[in-house]
Amino acid sequence: CRLHPSRIQRMRLSRRTTVNDHPSRVTGVFLDEQAHEAVLLIDGENYRITEADFRTLGFSEGDWLGDGELEAVCKAAERLRCIRKAMDCLSYGDMSGKKLLGKLTPRFDRELAASVVELLRKRGYVDDAALSARMAISFYENKLWGPLRIRSELAARGFSSEDVAAALEPLETCDHTDNIRTLTEKKFGVLDLADYAQRSKAFAYLYRCGYESADITDAISRLEQEER
Repeated sequence: CRLHPSRIQRMRLSRRTTVNDHPSRVTGVFLDEQAHEAVLLIDGENYRITEADFRTLGFSEGDWLGDGELEAVCKAAERLRCIRKAMDCLSYGDMSGKKLLGKLTPRFDRELAASVVELLRKRGYVDDAALSARMAISFYENKLWGPLRIRSELAARGFSSEDVAAALEPLETCDHTDNIRTLTEKKFGVLDLADYAQRSKAFAYLYRCGYESADITDAISRLEQEER
């Protein structure tokens, strides 16, 4: 919240005549408990803040505010705008705390944005561990990606190495044969495993899908045994 130069001049002049040398006055207070927000009317301007900040500040109608107190109100109003923007981002889909922070920082101070992300994390709106686990299973079951590609995708979405490792843990004991069979059938149709060229193409494709060499080799061996 920035004060226009003309307003600063009026504030300087008003210091000579206002009570206790305070330049601004709260002329209205409106509390919306359902929305957990409050509006302070100060010198004809509305400042919408959270109910928590309103109770922390403790201003009432008729109070005179100094520059520091008015600045505190401005910061509280900016915090609510940041919270609203964060909730708007989350309304389009869950995202990691790091990704949400990246969406907020172009518009808000980084320290403020980080504090809002942490607030939403405490309230359960941001849960990196749970989200990364859901994404890992979805990538594996729906896109048929292997652990290597899932790891890369989760890291690119801003999840920590600890959350990524935990999300991939359930896949460590999975038999990837069914996924690999489905992928090869969709990509190559009936695959002639005796053909070295086709086998090499299939191996390279499956590796790009995120499967380790050992898993690909084992799966292809099982597929060969099924054909016999």
